Amino acid sequence: TRISEQTAGQQTQEYVNFRFISNLKDYASDTNGRILPQHHLRDDVSYTRGTHTFSFGGETRFTRNSRFNNANSFHFFTLNPSWLPNVGRDVRPGASACQEPGCTAVPAVASNFAAAYNDAAINLLGVISQATAFYNFDRTGATQPAGAPVSRRFAVNEYELYYQDQWRIRPDLTLTFGTRYLLISPPWETNGNQVSPSPSLGEWFETRRQLMLAGIGVNHAPQISFALGGPANKAPNYYDWDFNNWSPRVAAAWAPRFKSGPLGWLLGDAKTVFRFGYSIVYDRIGNALIASFDDAGSFGMSTNIDSVFGGCGEGPSVAGPLGVCPRFAGVFNTTAPTAQLLPPSPGGSFPAFPPGADVNGVPQPGSFAITSALDSTITTPYAHTINFSIGRSLPWDLSLEAGYVGRRGRDQLIIRDLGMPGDICDPLSGTCYFEAARQLLALEDAGTAVGSIAPIPFWENLFPSFGPSGINGGTLPCSGGSGFSATQVAFELMSSCFSHPDTTVFPWVIDNFGYPGYMRGSPGDRDVDGDGLPDAPFAFFDDQFATVTAWSTTARSEYHGFQLTLRKRMSHGLQFDLNYTLSKSLDMSSSVERNGIAAGFSGTGGYTGSTINTWEPNLEYSFSDFDMRHQLNLNWIYELPFGKGRAFGSNWNKTLDTILGGWEFSGIFRANSGIPANVINARVWPTNWNLQGNATCGPSSTWTGVAPCPATQNVKAATHTGVTGSSPNLFADPDTALQGFRFTLPGLRGERNILRGDKYLNWDWALSKRINMPWEGHSFYIRWEAFNVFNQVYFDTGTLSASIGRAGTFGDYRGVLGGPRRMQITLRYAF
Repeated sequence: TRISEQTAGQQTQEYVNFRFISNLKDYASDTNGRILPQHHLRDDVSYTRGTHTFSFGGETRFTRNSRFNNANSFHFFTLNPSWLPNVGRDVRPGASACQEPGCTAVPAVASNFAAAYNDAAINLLGVISQATAFYNFDRTGATQPAGAPVSRRFAVNEYELYYQDQWRIRPDLTLTFGTRYLLISPPWETNGNQVSPSPSLGEWFETRRQLMLAGIGVNHAPQISFALGGPANKAPNYYDWDFNNWSPRVAAAWAPRFKSGPLGWLLGDAKTVFRFGYSIVYDRIGNALIASFDDAGSFGMSTNIDSVFGGCGEGPSVAGPLGVCPRFAGVFNTTAPTAQLLPPSPGGSFPAFPPGADVNGVPQPGSFAITSALDSTITTPYAHTINFSIGRSLPWDLSLEAGYVGRRGRDQLIIRDLGMPGDICDPLSGTCYFEAARQLLALEDAGTAVGSIAPIPFWENLFPSFGPSGINGGTLPCSGGSGFSATQVAFELMSSCFSHPDTTVFPWVIDNFGYPGYMRGSPGDRDVDGDGLPDAPFAFFDDQFATVTAWSTTARSEYHGFQLTLRKRMSHGLQFDLNYTLSKSLDMSSSVERNGIAAGFSGTGGYTGSTINTWEPNLEYSFSDFDMRHQLNLNWIYELPFGKGRAFGSNWNKTLDTILGGWEFSGIFRANSGIPANVINARVWPTNWNLQGNATCGPSSTWTGVAPCPATQNVKAATHTGVTGSSPNLFADPDTALQGFRFTLPGLRGERNILRGDKYLNWDWALSKRINMPWEGHSFYIRWEAFNVFNQVYFDTGTLSASIGRAGTFGDYRGVLGGPRRMQITLRYAF
């Protein structure tokens, strides 16, 4: 609609445009690529008055995700060395725990081959050490038959409003500003097949934090239960609505007009443009997030329960509470004695029995469950986006643009273990467990004799039962002898004779077996060791869970990039774009929402994406999984100068011109520096019970990440050929590089993404021609294309074999990205 007004002798033009879109059968894709029915309504209005163009409107989206699958409907059994009481050491020659007769009859296994030997031996023996039960339920709590498919229908509603003013202040200057408001409902299951943990896991985690800071065992935190949730059950949502998603935006564009002088030469008359923009943008989460929770962590709806860690032993001389582990007897053998390991169904009725509950639903301490859940403190992730650029048109149809692009992410998604062992603090000395553990290992690394170790207040204050006056009597676990201080006993428990490098064994032994005697408790705790003082069983671990992984919105990220573009418009038979980016991307997690909720091992050859030490999340802050320092790409179209109307062959006859004239040569070139790579620990868990974390680089086991990593200096000079006769390798000298890595210490997570894989280089070419046929509107096309013209190889860091316990394959690549050279010819007739 155009409206003309006569005002004070001037005519003002006003334009009003309306647009209304209603798509009731539109479709969108979730982050797994599945098609989701989505009802979509949108209305936009723009109004132009003078130098202002006002826009406002809104849209709504109603997504309904119907899921039907049996991916988590079957129990399975695993030959898992990590689930054995001594993680395979009982059958490894040279290990102090080895009790088999042959352990002393053959040479000891080298320490840098220990993990590989354990894995191979347990697999060869066919030791089935772990059972994982999958149980599915309906909203009444009834257990579904094994193999029965699970049906869910999740819903998410989204509402948006926006306003914008584009103000053309003068012909060469435009300012745009406005705001957008986004409201996303928490997802819900429309039929009421939904449960929520109680209390809120975010609040539960903070309760555990306050307890450990006060020196109180985390067993004082309430136990977790699960109950029906969601609007269909008139119960709380998975997480609260977030009503604070305001998105301000501002942008400016200025094309100065200098006709003479130095500025006229430098900037020209409307030949240069300055652009600036800033906004806050929000992520849309929910569909994939809730699907992963329902699959892996919705206890009482879709529940997976692992058999008890260390429940069975390798045998025959080593057994666990459930006896000797069953042996694999063939794929088609249905009588294998695996039922002994299978945890029973917790179903029956709602509220759902929590993990580790007995048949009456009463939680049993020490269940040590490994499970997943959903953090109810989730908020909408957002980012500050900033860009600034300068563009200049140049002679010969060229243009040059340089710019800065920045993105600062806040409240980003990350997977964290809310049930990891507590970093118990001693209020008197101000020291916490992880620091005190590293102090002991530093003494061992220095070769200090146990009898020379002076008392350390943390151990004396919190573990008096270790000392000569406690139930332990000051007896050393490895060396023997009595009358030693609590610090000296803790030293041997923490040292390589007992725990190190698998140092989560220390709190596990204390919490589960009270070795002998518990950490000093608080009033109201049980007097387990009979010394008249309260003790704190399950001081480190939760008495239900060893691990509770959950998506949370507590991460941050930073991206800063310099971009340079040289562009040529088509003229004289040539067109091209040349782009270069120098960038740096940092984050705490690069995982996407579609990743499994229990994920921890990512696509860069090691652990990245999940917090290893949830109490110190900033340890995860490092280079992003996708960080590339340099990127260069070029695309072009070049009309070969042969044929009619071109530099050569303009007098050719029709036949010769048809064959040799009118060809185009085009292509794409891309090069970038390598993406990050990682090196992992070897079947040891120094900080987190369920996630090994990465190895630490440095000259000694006490290295804490202050100095540069020596191994990075080695990898910078590496080529993918590695040592002559070996597999393609990340390192130029794998044996030397291996010496630069050590087991990570308690409380630390190891190095994340500090190494770099091989650079990427690729050429794609095409030669094409169009032939106009004698009949009007008819054409014949021929196109020859070659991909990866020079057959270059790009090795994938996600396939890296980089465990410090596997010396023979350390640094080996096992896969590539992309493929070999490929060529194709296309013939097409158009009419």
